[in-house]
Amino acid sequence: MLTFAALAVPEQGVKRGAAMTKLNANSRMALTRARLAIRDDHRRLDEMAVNLQKASDRPALASVLETMYPVLLAHFAHEERPRGLFSALELCIPEHRESLQRLIQEHQKFASSIASILQRAKQKAENGWAFLVQEVEQFLEKLHLHEKTEDDLIEAAMAKA
Repeated sequence: MLTFAALAVPEQGVKRGAAMTKLNANSRMALTRARLAIRDDHRRLDEMAVNLQKASDRPALASVLETMYPVLLAHFAHEERPRGLFSALELCIPEHRESLQRLIQEHQKFASSIASILQRAKQKAENGWAFLVQEVEQFLEKLHLHEKTEDDLIEAAMAKA
């Protein structure tokens, strides 16, 4: 499995031009690795999303959510870790700092949302299935838009690195 590469900081005492060249090379390499890891994670999450959509009852839905939840949390942790993807993006495209902060806030909302849906999927209620399915669909739509925003920011950073 690919992991997000740390972004190397230029050594002290290096001339400014050389430092920027080294920073750009390191940024590009880190972003390339991160882009591959992100695509791998997003592909895996998309496969789980298909399984969520195929779930025909609460136990099946709960089973997929129980698998997806730790994968999603690990994905978010990799993106947010110090010297991880979001740090690299902020360094390369500081003008998108607000978008990156919004993505981090969305991570917290997604974690809360999936936990809430999972809890309700585990209930043995006879009613509410249609609402639960609708909530899963809304969750997946938001997650897809979130992934697209991340992909777009990576591409913007790659263009600048």
